Amino acid sequence: MIRFSTTDTALHASIDAIAPTWRTRAQNRTAALANGTRTNITKMWSEIKKVYMDLQGPKCAFCEKWIEDQAIEQDVEHFRPKNRISRWRVPRKLRGEGITVSQPAIGTEDGYRLLAYHPFNYVTACKSCNSILKRDYFPIEGTRDSGNDNPRALGGERAFLIYPLGDLDDDPEQLIEFHGLSPQPRRPGFDRKRALVTIEIFKLDDPRTRKELLKDRAEFIEKLYFALKIRDDATSDAIDKGNATSAVARLTSTRSRYTNCLRCYERLWATNRAEARAIYKNIASFLRTTSP
Repeated sequence: MIRFSTTDTALHASIDAIAPTWRTRAQNRTAALANGTRTNITKMWSEIKKVYMDLQGPKCAFCEKWIEDQAIEQDVEHFRPKNRISRWRVPRKLRGEGITVSQPAIGTEDGYRLLAYHPFNYVTACKSCNSILKRDYFPIEGTRDSGNDNPRALGGERAFLIYPLGDLDDDPEQLIEFHGLSPQPRRPGFDRKRALVTIEIFKLDDPRTRKELLKDRAEFIEKLYFALKIRDDATSDAIDKGNATSAVARLTSTRSRYTNCLRCYERLWATNRAEARAIYKNIASFLRTTSP
């Protein structure tokens, strides 16, 4: 995961540019939900899907997998679920990390109905992350405040999942880093717990559930390895060096897939080239065993 930088002003302007009445209609529907004159949540977020597709590039907000740049391939994900919150069973390995979720012993909880139309409760995500993995889970450590209509006021919930849009949350790259293919927490304490839960829910390190994701990530590390090798080889000619430098910049840019992973690998290359080469060898072996 990475941060997709934007501001309230910029996001609102992008929405207004493609759907001039959308924000007014969204505010009216939210007010009606709040005062009880409206009970149903009807879809209107698809009208502004392109705003998030343009902001994120054609990749998933959570796993950074490349998604076809067609609207049908991308889901508008409600970060905080709008209808209900299902119980999330904490895996044993995370219970061992001291992770506990504040949730009822049975049944579901009310969703965040008043955030159903909030622009900062949306991202675009791949169907695996949105529909199969995250579903209507939203584990928290604190007290749920599902009646609030302002995402910025929900810090007391101590949400485990990381929100990547704008500055509402910590920068995901400060919470999750990669060692080769493997995502891992970058900080201790509650930040560590957040990283572990996010990695677990989206299966960012699971070779069984997300074999193709890890394979694709490996292929991009391989591309970056060769670009770095050519760029920093004293025997490379000027044209090759220039092309390799451009490739490194492209692969580690915000709009590339697996940006966080590749930026971590580039930093490792700069500080411990022997370790970076060892990781490449492991990746090359992984790719040999997973290729058809």
